[in-house]
Amino acid sequence: MWNICLPDQMFVFSQEDIPHILKTVILGMQPIRSKLQKPVPANIIFLSARFAHYYSSSELLESLLFAVVAAIDQSIKVCKLTISVFQEFNFSNIKLLIFFFIRHDQKI
Repeated sequence: MWNICLPDQMFVFSQEDIPHILKTVILGMQPIRSKLQKPVPANIIFLSARFAHYYSSSELLESLLFAVVAAIDQSIKVCKLTISVFQEFNFSNIKLLIFFFIRHDQKI
């Protein structure tokens, strides 16, 4: 089922949308202890990466992934007082994102 990219298996965006997406799911999302909210950043990044890979360009995919790393770095630096909470939140999302890539789409 994941060997092709169906419309419900991607998040469509443009280069101009990247800052807003990352501001919303990484910089603007407050980590809370909820199983429902926890994987939102990983899901959005994974589905965005699928769109960039299958329907756009490698340049858009590269821009997205570099921007994700920069946004995570920025979120950790901004919130030094609660760094352990943000680290836990970001690490759990990174772990889930890697799991998505390994399990669902190794082509990216």
